[in-house]
Amino acid sequence: MLFFLMHLYFMGINGWMNPAGWNGGLPPISLVAFTFFTIGYIINLFGRK
Repeated sequence: MLFFLMHLYFMGINGWMNPAGWNGGLPPISLVAFTFFTIGYIINLFGRK
Protein backbone atom coordinates (compact mmCIF):
# COMPACT_ATOMS: atom_id res chain seq x y z
CA MET A 1 0.00 0.00 0.00
CA LEU A 2 2.83 2.36 0.71
CA PHE A 3 4.25 1.75 -2.76
CA PHE A 4 0.91 2.89 -4.21
CA LEU A 5 1.09 6.03 -2.05
CA MET A 6 4.63 6.73 -3.24
CA HIS A 7 3.55 6.15 -6.85
CA LEU A 8 0.77 8.73 -6.50
CA TYR A 9 3.14 11.21 -4.88
CA PHE A 10 5.90 11.01 -7.49
CA MET A 11 3.42 10.86 -10.37
CA GLY A 12 1.54 13.99 -9.37
CA ILE A 13 3.81 16.28 -7.34
CA ASN A 14 4.68 18.51 -10.32
CA GLY A 15 1.05 19.11 -11.24
CA TRP A 16 -0.06 19.66 -7.65
CA MET A 17 2.25 22.61 -7.18
CA ASN A 18 0.83 24.50 -10.17
CA PRO A 19 -2.84 25.36 -9.44
CA ALA A 20 -2.95 27.61 -12.51
CA GLY A 21 -2.59 24.49 -14.67
CA TRP A 22 -5.49 22.62 -13.07
CA ASN A 23 -8.28 21.96 -15.58
CA GLY A 24 -11.39 23.93 -14.66
CA GLY A 25 -9.82 24.95 -11.35
CA LEU A 26 -10.37 21.44 -9.96
CA PRO A 27 -7.56 19.60 -8.17
CA PRO A 28 -5.98 16.69 -10.04
CA ILE A 29 -7.44 13.25 -9.35
CA SER A 30 -4.01 12.06 -8.20
CA LEU A 31 -4.05 14.72 -5.47
CA VAL A 32 -7.56 13.70 -4.40
CA ALA A 33 -6.55 10.01 -4.33
CA PHE A 34 -3.36 10.80 -2.40
CA THR A 35 -5.32 12.81 0.17
CA PHE A 36 -7.97 10.13 0.73
CA PHE A 37 -5.36 7.39 0.90
CA THR A 38 -3.23 9.32 3.41
CA ILE A 39 -6.18 10.16 5.65
CA GLY A 40 -7.40 6.56 5.60
CA TYR A 41 -3.94 5.21 6.32
CA ILE A 42 -3.45 7.56 9.28
CA ILE A 43 -6.89 6.66 10.70
CA ASN A 44 -6.00 2.97 10.34
CA LEU A 45 -2.68 3.43 12.15
CA PHE A 46 -4.20 5.31 15.10
CA GLY A 47 -7.24 3.02 15.29
CA ARG A 48 -5.20 -0.11 15.95
CA LYS A 49 -5.02 -1.52 19.45
